[in-house]
Amino acid sequence: MKAKLTIKSIGKTYKVELKKEHYSNNGALALEAIESGEPFATLSTNLPGSGALPKNRCYFKTYSENEGFLECLEEQGLVKRVGPTVGTGWVEVPLVEVLF
Repeated sequence: MKAKLTIKSIGKTYKVELKKEHYSNNGALALEAIESGEPFATLSTNLPGSGALPKNRCYFKTYSENEGFLECLEEQGLVKRVGPTVGTGWVEVPLVEVLF
């Protein structure tokens, strides 16, 4: 299933399509943003234990080039935070439920 949205980042606006995929090593949900048929951003992160999550949940990458994306998707009703953040060793990432 796919969803379309507009993302604002670093002073620019992008029209992207969100696509649900799965990580090959554990089947965990992988959330991708695609622009004009090309990969734009990987919005999920594959942490240990991700494969045991319910099929509509993933850890959301909120750092680096993805700053602000979670808030944008929340505003548009596409995801919601459902649990505490989890440490990756460098940053904390939230658990989200994908609503599309």
